[in-house]
Amino acid sequence: NIMENFGTDVKRYEEKHDWTYRVARDTEASANRLGSDMRLSVSSYPLINWLDSIVRSVVQCVAAIVQLEELSNASYAPVAEIFRTILPTEKLHLEVGLRGLKAILANKDNEKAVIESFKYWHERAALGFGKAESERYEKLKNMGLRHESNTALQKLWQERLDQSMKA
Repeated sequence: NIMENFGTDVKRYEEKHDWTYRVARDTEASANRLGSDMRLSVSSYPLINWLDSIVRSVVQCVAAIVQLEELSNASYAPVAEIFRTILPTEKLHLEVGLRGLKAILANKDNEKAVIESFKYWHERAALGFGKAESERYEKLKNMGLRHESNTALQKLWQERLDQSMKA
């Protein structure tokens, strides 16, 4: 467990949060996390059905892969190695999600719902890249933990997401 390896009391963390809580579906997109819950804010929004969960999975998996690749190049080897270990699993999740999306889109009646779901999740996942101008990024860059700006990573995510949706 990544968190445990860095001294987090995982049992306490797991017991402290209501893992089922979600904000209302129509809540404005925000990068803010809920209280002390450290999950990305995209996890705070509800899924409405299977199609929606597949679209969210694809959108968020592409984002996660871009971010994991960035963190896999961190100057602190133990952290970089952990992220390199996670990366193949996240890529597998994306493959599964893309197969599911292809199956959903085999029925042309689903196209409109996929587009609406994509718009919804795209806006929320994009927030996970952070602000364009970020003091935190500059600090992490100076320590060798980050190399690409938030803007560059978000652009790469968009390019890969576009490629994935065409496939």
